[in-house]
Amino acid sequence: MGKLIAEGEDLSQYILEVDLSQDEFYQNREVGIKVYADFPAAGATPLPTDILFIEVTAHYGDGPGRSMTWDALGGGSSLGNGGRWQVKWHKVPDVNEVRWEARVRFRDPTHEYILNGTSDKTDINIPVATPGRARLRLDHVGMPWNIVQYVEAKVLFRQGDADPQEVERSFIIAEQSDEQWFDEAIWTKRTQPFFATLTYRLKNGNEIQQAEHRNIEVKGDRFDIKSPFDQYLDVPIQGKWTYPTWIEDIIDLEYRDDANQYVMRGQVFLSGKGGLRQTWSVPLLNASKRNFKYFWTRRNQEGGIFTSQDVPGAPADGWFEVDSNSVVITGDPNANEDMLRVVVDPVITIVGMPDGAEVIRAVVHVAYQPAVGQIDVDDHIFNKGDTAWTWKQHIKDLNSKHFKWWAEYYLKPFRRVSVGTPENPFESDAETVILEPPQ
Repeated sequence: MGKLIAEGEDLSQYILEVDLSQDEFYQNREVGIKVYADFPAAGATPLPTDILFIEVTAHYGDGPGRSMTWDALGGGSSLGNGGRWQVKWHKVPDVNEVRWEARVRFRDPTHEYILNGTSDKTDINIPVATPGRARLRLDHVGMPWNIVQYVEAKVLFRQGDADPQEVERSFIIAEQSDEQWFDEAIWTKRTQPFFATLTYRLKNGNEIQQAEHRNIEVKGDRFDIKSPFDQYLDVPIQGKWTYPTWIEDIIDLEYRDDANQYVMRGQVFLSGKGGLRQTWSVPLLNASKRNFKYFWTRRNQEGGIFTSQDVPGAPADGWFEVDSNSVVITGDPNANEDMLRVVVDPVITIVGMPDGAEVIRAVVHVAYQPAVGQIDVDDHIFNKGDTAWTWKQHIKDLNSKHFKWWAEYYLKPFRRVSVGTPENPFESDAETVILEPPQ
């Protein structure tokens, strides 16, 4: 070579330049492999379905496989979650495919599964999820928290026969509770429903769990826990025959549904400051059971006490048992009072309006003023087809029968017509009020 250079020869005539990188025989097949797995969170309660580690074996050509493991922390010879493993083989002509196998090991050593695949790319990402999750969101909707203290919800999940698994969890749902989750890892994708059993704990100490509250099948992933009550019993309470020395009336009430082992008790106070009218509302488990009983006590400034037991014809213990059509009326049985009765006839619902419009509902308001600054108003609704209603008002002076009334008519198509107003009512001493078309 030196002689050729000394003689001034062109060396390019004697040298052949070859790019070996273009020859597969001199190339490498490289691939980067990453594993992303649902390892359990640090400090989480150990579960049989926790993934402990994943062992990946990569194959290229006919050579032996090469292996690497991943775990949550990447200790020792293992890589951490998402760590990259760079693998290199001598290139086989016309072969680019890499075969891989990921063996997933769980805390329960009797379970494992294998993922596999092929790739002709230079990067392979292998996601590994837990086998499946049974997830159910629990929340409360429309719960009467003034009555219900909390709800205990027991949720049961059973997976299929091929790989049986049963998980039961309990939840306490209270007024301030946010949504809660039944969230459990399972060995396969969820295909079975959840079953929920509810126990309602009331503030009065009662517990409610009826047949419809047990083994409620939930196929979706959300369960809204609702009120156990479909209907309410509303009891109107009115204080009557009051006088300057009157302080207050105390009314004790009890509703009992023995078939459902359900008891509700309440106490209502009437006073000049608090009002002469109140309503006691009782949620019902059985809408057909509408009887209740009550006892009242009247306190006066001079220390006199009168109770419902003092009413002529009262039960021996003073507790009156009545139904939902009754109004609880308190009063001094020694007072000198009587009853004013006025019959209200809804003729308007039969004859209709002068322009032919149909009246489908009429609401009448009847007011009695026993003294300056004190007025009692009673309302009544007539639907089409209803008969007359008798308004009753206890009065001390039978010569004072003067009352006021006004009404609203609801027409079809929808329109409302007022007959009198609270500010400008009709005044009467008659024993009958006819609801007729306006003049």
